[in-house]
Amino acid sequence: MQIHLIGPIARVILTLEVENAATATSHASEVLLAFTAWEVKHLAIVKATRVGAKHRNKAYDEPLISVVQASHPHVTKDGARLYSVVLSTHLKPGETTTLEVVYVLTDVLDPYPAKAVTPSSASQLVYYHDSAVFLSPYHVRKQVTYIKTPGNRIEYSTPVNHTSRAGAEVYGAYYDQEPGTFLAISLQYENRPFVVFEQLERKVDISLRGHIIRVTDEYKMREERAWYKRLFSRYG
Repeated sequence: MQIHLIGPIARVILTLEVENAATATSHASEVLLAFTAWEVKHLAIVKATRVGAKHRNKAYDEPLISVVQASHPHVTKDGARLYSVVLSTHLKPGETTTLEVVYVLTDVLDPYPAKAVTPSSASQLVYYHDSAVFLSPYHVRKQVTYIKTPGNRIEYSTPVNHTSRAGAEVYGAYYDQEPGTFLAISLQYENRPFVVFEQLERKVDISLRGHIIRVTDEYKMREERAWYKRLFSRYG
């Protein structure tokens, strides 16, 4: 699992090697993904691709974007919601396949401290909260996690077993995780102030004959950063 915190969003890349157990009595037609209630609230997009199939001796990726859906409306006991990736070719017992899942979370970075007394040119720190391991409805034999920040200044990260820090990354390897395992981790690191879109209004004008289409987008934006508890002066 790779969590990229380079900008104002969190971009997560999952490379999943999935196996239908040899002891299974039927073919596997789908793979379930679990997202916490917090992730569902901030989930902007999710895509899935089946990777590494062979065709005429060349590797190709089979897109599954259209079939990633909340087809399981119920939630698990811990409040997570299940999404389904439907496999066009089912897995026989004992077979494996590789999936690449990419999803984006928005509005998940919190300026910290929320109030600052230093000039606006000072460094801006933000908090990010997540799990050090991928929340899975299945048993996970091995997982490697990388969390990448914009720079080398990581002010704080929650101590988690088997997790280390090096430069701009927090990383760890985890073994034999039970279904539903969640290891809370928080990072406080340096990030530039960023723009947040609060509202988008799109107007589409179509001519009477339909030959001309004019699209106008109006954005309401704000800069997300700590705000100041008191005035300061640079006069001098």
